[in-house]
Amino acid sequence: MKNLRTKIYRLVEPISDEDAAGRMFTVFITTVIITNCIVMFLETFSSVYESASDFFNTFELISVIIFSVEYILRVWSCISSRELKYRKPLLGRLRYMLRPMMIIDLLAVLPFYIVTFGVDLRSIRILRLFRIFRILKLGRYSTSLELLINIIRKRKGDLGITFLMSIVLILLSSFVVYTVEKQAQPDVFINITSALWWAIATLTPGPPAYKFVHPVTLIGKFAAGLIQIIGIAIIALPTGIIGAGFNEELKKERGSNKKVDLEKRDNENTATYQDINQKLSHISSKIDNIERKLKEHKS
Repeated sequence: MKNLRTKIYRLVEPISDEDAAGRMFTVFITTVIITNCIVMFLETFSSVYESASDFFNTFELISVIIFSVEYILRVWSCISSRELKYRKPLLGRLRYMLRPMMIIDLLAVLPFYIVTFGVDLRSIRILRLFRIFRILKLGRYSTSLELLINIIRKRKGDLGITFLMSIVLILLSSFVVYTVEKQAQPDVFINITSALWWAIATLTPGPPAYKFVHPVTLIGKFAAGLIQIIGIAIIALPTGIIGAGFNEELKKERGSNKKVDLEKRDNENTATYQDINQKLSHISSKIDNIERKLKEHKS
């Protein structure tokens, strides 16, 4: 049973790309997820859904079965993980189930079981949105997305400071605009929340605030121009932090790959030298035998 559990864990959590079975499983699940995304898109067309409702319902059932079996296999086999915190049968499984990707896996199938147990989804239609988590399951099988998550995790301090700076700048901007514009446009800047919305729309690449509201006072126009310049910096800072993190990770990966290649080459060279030495030793021993026999013959 232990060997079976280990094999299943290596199947659902392949250690390397050289694992053929794990690679095939990853391709299969990825294909199912992408197909689910296409089906969810097609379901939004009422004419298409009505003409092929049986197909959509059957596909939903098969998908839920596949995702449910995958989830159960992951939880059952996780105690074969290399990480010690997951090796305890009960506590380890609970910790594994609380991982972000495992929560996404659960939310991906949750709406189906809610309907199956007799809950009227018409009263809680928002739960159907949980099916969108099937798209997020792709993150488990995307190396680039895993790299991005690791970068955000490592740079969370820098990103947190940037986010805090953004909040402070938005609040300051809203107070400045509200103070200088409330007399000139009392119907537009009714309270600080109106100015806060305007500051967010101005500082971020969202809908242009000038389409709906624009400052009319000289100080307001100057402040708005300054805010827009600051907004460029707010967008550029986290982008630069994440971009620098990508460069560092790529350099580390290239360095580790070079190291692996060098070690592999050294091992191959060592094996070649050992083979040559063995052959030379064998030839030398044969020559010694021939010389010994010649001496015996002469004597």
